[in-house]
Amino acid sequence: MSRPAALRHDLATEWVPIGGLVPWERNPRRNEEAAKRLAKTIASQGWTNPILAQASSRRIVAGHTRALAARILGLVEVPVIFLDVDDRQADAIALADNRLGELAEWDDAGLAALLTELAAAEVALG
Repeated sequence: MSRPAALRHDLATEWVPIGGLVPWERNPRRNEEAAKRLAKTIASQGWTNPILAQASSRRIVAGHTRALAARILGLVEVPVIFLDVDDRQADAIALADNRLGELAEWDDAGLAALLTELAAAEVALG
């Protein structure tokens, strides 16, 4: 099934200087503690999820924690997907990206099993 054009974004990832990205001044999340832990994960596992930024302004839409983790690590470039969206769309995507993850529930038994397996294999989670 094809998707309507309105639902398509160019999801090409490019590596850009971190200094060229603009943090969202209205970001209601505080990311400092999470960024410290994420920095450890990026250092051990590499980048697995790019930052999303508004193409016109280079404002971070999703990935403030990733950007802060990159700064903690002293990285010069980060992977970014630029979205061609207006300011309202960027705000909506930013809030949805953060809020929807909070609404998901854990399968506690499945989580415990995975954590036990990863700990036994000495895999760092951050």
